[in-house]
Amino acid sequence: MFVYPDSPSPADLNSLQIRLGIPPYSPTALSTALTHRTWVEEAHPGGAAPAHLSQQRLEFLGDAFLGAVVARALFDLHPTADEGSLTRLAERFKRGSALATQGRALGLDALLCAGRGAVSQLTGNDNALEDTMEAVIGALVIDGHAEAARRLILSWIAAHPPSLTEPPSASAHPNPIGAINELFLRLLRRPAPEPTAYSHGPAHDLTWELTLDLQELGLSVYYTTSNSKKAAKVEACRQALNDAYALGLL
Repeated sequence: MFVYPDSPSPADLNSLQIRLGIPPYSPTALSTALTHRTWVEEAHPGGAAPAHLSQQRLEFLGDAFLGAVVARALFDLHPTADEGSLTRLAERFKRGSALATQGRALGLDALLCAGRGAVSQLTGNDNALEDTMEAVIGALVIDGHAEAARRLILSWIAAHPPSLTEPPSASAHPNPIGAINELFLRLLRRPAPEPTAYSHGPAHDLTWELTLDLQELGLSVYYTTSNSKKAAKVEACRQALNDAYALGLL
């Protein structure tokens, strides 16, 4: 990871372009895709960080392009599948953990540019890698390499051919919190209980410890830790959802 004011060298970017399957070029958008908003904030102290100088706009474009390529690939691979089945398959390739894995394989974690105060929060952070992978896809589109972006996404699908007969997995579920709440409403006629949570550490680098007790539904007590309360709750519900699948509650 590069810490403000440092950033990847032209040689670093050339190596990344080779890994992406494109010839080296002067990568205006690719450089931006590797720039976290905290880096831009430090470069513009006392004022609003210009959105177009960080990866955030490219994330939006990359996410949309990824969704379109995945949707078409699955549409062609499974010509008789219904909409719900295709949606669940698509989430397997669009979810954060899958994108973070691809980003790490491309070495994006080593190339991300971050502000000094955000280094500990972003190091090893799958959410940051997911965002960066989406931004890189968007950058390829903007820089005239949409076909390379499409080939990259299709290579991920080819490496893990999606099957409609695979057992359900919480890791592929787009909304574990909602699924657990729906399960409580269906079985107990009331919403799922809220977890207890507390945070510790400096304000710019909080750590959240969360406990979610679902024993009344025949599940367990789930303990998770994350740098955000929401992420900790999502992970706790994901673990509970896996148990619910195993117990046949879903």
